[in-house]
Amino acid sequence: METDDLMKILHDRATRGEGLSETEKTQLEAWYEKQDKLEGDMLNKNIAQDSLKQRNRQIQSVLSEIAEFTFKIQSISAENEMIRRENEILREKLAENLSLKTL
Repeated sequence: METDDLMKILHDRATRGEGLSETEKTQLEAWYEKQDKLEGDMLNKNIAQDSLKQRNRQIQSVLSEIAEFTFKIQSISAENEMIRRENEILREKLAENLSLKTL
């Protein structure tokens, strides 16, 4: 019989109030500690995975915000360029008008 199976039998006996030898009690306590550690490791792994998922969601949210800001900046930059061109055209027209008036 495998160790886990033997420990389950000892656990069953102990929970039913049957007496265990000192060796059996020691073995059972060691098994309990091992089971607690395995369970703790699984819980910590799940917490770490949940934390990783949460971080990934946060990263995706920040990347989305960056994309939004980039689009806004590009739009404003395009508008600024259009205004610069209009200003240049107006300056040229003003220069033409001033040169015509001075003739």
